[in-house]
Amino acid sequence: MQVPVPGVAQVTYGGTFGSQPWAVVHHWRLGTSTADWSSANLTSLVNAASSAFATRFASHMPVSVSLRDVRAVDIGAAVPAVGENTTVHPGTGTGTAFSASSGCCVISNHIGARYKGGHPRSYWPFGTQQDVANEFQFTTTFIGVIAQAMANYIEDIVIALPGSGAGAANHCVPLYTYEVVNDSLNHKYKRIRNGLKAVYTVQSYSANLTYGTQRRRLHA
Repeated sequence: MQVPVPGVAQVTYGGTFGSQPWAVVHHWRLGTSTADWSSANLTSLVNAASSAFATRFASHMPVSVSLRDVRAVDIGAAVPAVGENTTVHPGTGTGTAFSASSGCCVISNHIGARYKGGHPRSYWPFGTQQDVANEFQFTTTFIGVIAQAMANYIEDIVIALPGSGAGAANHCVPLYTYEVVNDSLNHKYKRIRNGLKAVYTVQSYSANLTYGTQRRRLHA
């Protein structure tokens, strides 16, 4: 079920890690407004996201990683505006590539709420072999650098978009309500979105020491 989220744009990053795809989804709003996003603002959003990727993230990724496109859509409008940037940005990090088949860096997005299912997070192809401590973890130095890079990245996008103060753009997380539906054909129960609970602004970021998995990176 598609649940509208007024005033919120969904941004999807798509790229490749060698022959493997990767994807990340973020959400944005302009202040606390629930007005529809304009095509011009969505274009500014994807252009800023693409440019900031090259500035803040590329040096923390191996050369086998590339960002291929950034796409945005207003998920609150009946007839949504869209934006797209297809500039390719390769990684520029030094060192042998981290595992394309099994690993990624998990970024935790901290909000002022708790809910079932864990916490908001995204899965990025950060890191080379020089950034790992062992077969399970990155170095503490690296995760500190990545958390700061994420904060700087978000700030670059905020600055590029219209508004200031309480009206400035913000990275946000929509939370939904669900109902449990009996899928008798497949003999299981499914959780189906049936409403919007709230939209929270992301307050801070941290990077996890332990690697994330390729499965989660593909379906972020």
